[in-house]
Amino acid sequence: MQLRQGLPNEVGVSPERIRRIFTMLRDWVSDGTLPAVSVLVARRGTIFLQESFGTLGPDPNSPLVKPDTIFGIGSITKVFTATAIMLLVEDGLVGLNRKVQEYIPEFKGEGKEEVLVSHIVTHTSGMSDKEIRALEDKIWGKVDFPSLEPTEHPIQ
Repeated sequence: MQLRQGLPNEVGVSPERIRRIFTMLRDWVSDGTLPAVSVLVARRGTIFLQESFGTLGPDPNSPLVKPDTIFGIGSITKVFTATAIMLLVEDGLVGLNRKVQEYIPEFKGEGKEEVLVSHIVTHTSGMSDKEIRALEDKIWGKVDFPSLEPTEHPIQ
């Protein structure tokens, strides 16, 4: 799909709502609620909001955030990945019980051939608890964890 620039009303989105979102984001950065924001909103292949506000750091001389600024967002990508996969499932393009390797042939080695799309969406390996424990024992040996019972009476 090729994205193109357009207007919100071309794709059934209220221009007034987009103006309110734009103003809200700009104000959050202006009043310090957020240090920076970079947003792109599109529907049906039409981009109708793409703005960036704020700086890359707290220093007044920090560079401004641009539309192509890369942010470290860590684990939040899991939410986007799962949502995108479920949209593909809904469209019949991906099957939850299909092997990931059917879609990404390079995904192989060390048991990856058995990983299903559902494992990716649920952040599981496909291994049973018993298999995981056996693997942990093999890698680390038997670990003598300290007792979870208190060794002293808590302060009262």
